[in-house]
Amino acid sequence: MKRFTILLAAALISVAAWCQSSKTSVLKVLPNGEFSEEKGSFGDFAGKGQYVLVDFWASWCGPCRKETPNVIAVYEKYKDKGLVVLGVPVNDKLDDTRKAIRELGISYPQLLDPDMQLARQYGVKAIPHLVLLGPDGRLVDGGLRGPAIEKAIEKVLK
Repeated sequence: MKRFTILLAAALISVAAWCQSSKTSVLKVLPNGEFSEEKGSFGDFAGKGQYVLVDFWASWCGPCRKETPNVIAVYEKYKDKGLVVLGVPVNDKLDDTRKAIRELGISYPQLLDPDMQLARQYGVKAIPHLVLLGPDGRLVDGGLRGPAIEKAIEKVLK
């Protein structure tokens, strides 16, 4: 875990400039169930004064779909307490991502990463891959799954 944290921290430093300048699409679910899509970047979310749980996932990934209810539960419980949840669908087709969002009931924004540029910058080798970033955008915890997700969030949002 320590080696993972060090590698991810190094990736965060190298990705800082890229996050601010590389624009992609941000997919948001509207209250009526439709989608809005606008240009955005990772820097629009990270380092903005709130904790950010980043979920690298894909519609075709069984373990990702199994982990999604845990992410949704944490989002619903902590969204009004200073937590931002950001999905990053990787190596996925837009239509498949939209279908999965509807099927799974995901309501937090998605930063599309179809070519895995952001995932590569973060050293993501397998999905699901969840990391918690602090208000300054720095890594707080990584490799989160299951109950460890909420434990990490509870620890910082006491």
